[in-house]
Amino acid sequence: CCGSGTPLDATYRVRHRSGAYRWMLGRAVPLESADGTIREWVGTMADIDEQVRAAEALRTSEERLRLAMAAAEMMTWDIDLATRKVTCSEIGESLMGVTNGPLDEFLAMILPEDLPGVLASLEPALRGEGAYDAQYRIIDHEG
Repeated sequence: CCGSGTPLDATYRVRHRSGAYRWMLGRAVPLESADGTIREWVGTMADIDEQVRAAEALRTSEERLRLAMAAAEMMTWDIDLATRKVTCSEIGESLMGVTNGPLDEFLAMILPEDLPGVLASLEPALRGEGAYDAQYRIIDHEG
């Protein structure tokens, strides 16, 4: 890298004066002479320890939530407001037979007698006018 002039971007740990190791981000770029040869390298070093630790804590938390939801046979789902497409967590396939698709396909699984209550909560929530809270039954992919 140093001879080729390719910019350097590296994440590594260094020992802090306290004795603890901290994550750092080093970046360097070459400065060239008029004839195109590398004259020197200029770089920065940033302490990113808190960001790295926060990202790892988030990954751990998400994995714990995923495992707990799988054990409880629960799923999460999101609706894209622009497209009204539903995206379910992984377990949606085994619970309902679907993981992604148009909102209308998901609503079609709800028992007809439960649908008015779902829509009464869902439509205002989709408009940002309230929280979605509904209990309902579905007819899953196995009938």
